[in-house]
Amino acid sequence: MYQFRGRIRCDICERKMQAATPHDAIYYRCTARTLPPGSPAQADHPKTVNMRETHLVRPVNA
Repeated sequence: MYQFRGRIRCDICERKMQAATPHDAIYYRCTARTLPPGSPAQADHPKTVNMRETHLVRPVNA
């Protein structure tokens, strides 16, 4: 179902992004609330980073 599961990382904190399906589309997301307390990435990390899977599939297939 998720083509890039376990392969997409957040550019800000470098953790693996989690797959989710809000609004009938597949997204990979990283949420700041799951960062460890005191993590240096907290200063620059938005509340949530989302990447839509369709934006990844087209360049990979090209």
